[in-house]
Amino acid sequence: MSETKLPPADETVAQRPTGGTWVATGKKAVVLFLLAVPFLAYVLCLQRLAVNIPFEDDYDAVLRFMLEFLRAGSWGEKLTLLFSQHNEHRLVFDRLIFLASYYLFGELNFVYFIAIGNLGWLLTVVLLIRYSRKRYGLSLAAILPIPYLLLAFTHFENMFFAMASLSNYWFFLFSLTFIICLVEERPAACCLLFPIALFTSGGGVVLYPLGSLYFAARKSWKSAAWFGSLSTLWVACYFIGYHRPSWHPKPFEAFASPGRMLHFMFDFLGNIWQVPNLPVSVEPLSFITGIALTLVATYILYAKRFDPFFWLIFAYIAISVFTSSLARSGFGIMYALESRYSIYPLFTTACCVVGAASLSLRNPSCKWLTMSAIVLSILFWGVMSVEKSQLQDLWQQRQNRVVGMNAFTTGVIGGLFYSNQYQAAQILLSSQRAHIYNYKYIAQ
Repeated sequence: MSETKLPPADETVAQRPTGGTWVATGKKAVVLFLLAVPFLAYVLCLQRLAVNIPFEDDYDAVLRFMLEFLRAGSWGEKLTLLFSQHNEHRLVFDRLIFLASYYLFGELNFVYFIAIGNLGWLLTVVLLIRYSRKRYGLSLAAILPIPYLLLAFTHFENMFFAMASLSNYWFFLFSLTFIICLVEERPAACCLLFPIALFTSGGGVVLYPLGSLYFAARKSWKSAAWFGSLSTLWVACYFIGYHRPSWHPKPFEAFASPGRMLHFMFDFLGNIWQVPNLPVSVEPLSFITGIALTLVATYILYAKRFDPFFWLIFAYIAISVFTSSLARSGFGIMYALESRYSIYPLFTTACCVVGAASLSLRNPSCKWLTMSAIVLSILFWGVMSVEKSQLQDLWQQRQNRVVGMNAFTTGVIGGLFYSNQYQAAQILLSSQRAHIYNYKYIAQ
């Protein structure tokens, strides 16, 4: 009679992996792999295409600022420069990064600034994923669309623009953190985050009414008093000595053309179609997308009428779109389609996906909505990011910067990415003499 072999003492039948367990483990591995793909592609794209060359406002906001800061004779002058206005913004956060880099490494490197700036966006994506899972109990599969939407390359101008990446991406991170702290009623954190967001981008002023009204609506009078008084003080500091740039349209003139302003708002909110050789016209497509996102967001607010997170998020987006249209619509409708602004509609789309996924938890028969969102977001990411013409276009933009700077090293100006070539040349020469930035060696 054969002897029956018993399992080891530390293993029970229940602990042995079953076929169902292996299938579940395999599915989780696939989802984790899919979750990692857009992050890896994004980082690889940055590593390959970022280059140590200033672009547009970098000449003023980075190089000219550093020249003036080092020449300033007193700490009072230096502090004034730190808080001085650049266009309509006070870029204190950016400037602290520039100064830290200079004093740590002895000169400026725009690749470092681009990397730090994009880190802010990657952290924003991670924060939205983690908070969505924590607050709504969403599965890994349900949150897959978030990185595929937010890490699409449609906002490529921010990606490879040192000043803009630091300002715009970190502002979004601070704003999302602020809204989460509001929902969790952490007034001390909100009081701290508000000035940080405000002095990262002027858009931070939209958090002022959000915080004040939310605490008041919750009847948290002590929190409302603290936040209201401190944030009012910071807003007053921001606007002391403020002047509207002379080349910017007057904001309230936008009301003279309400149709144009409304058109601008929907184009701005639907500006996600940044890809070369798109077979259809981008402007009407963006306008339709903006209307569609507005309707979806409105439905989510109606369906989740007692959820403060979505009310705050969509109010934040709505106020941002309104104020941007107020200040920018005078430049013309096509200004709404700038690449750097696409982070707003992408973020709106990602939040709509989170809202739809949380609603579908109540109705298992709506699983097809989650699957559709996953498939469509991956397709969108593929076309907007790793499609051949998109990658070729991004590579060509990088090469144009390299060619222009290398031509400048031989004494030829005209290829620098700045509105005034002579002024850009003077800034570069002064930065070289002051050992702030070395333009003479640019990697091919």
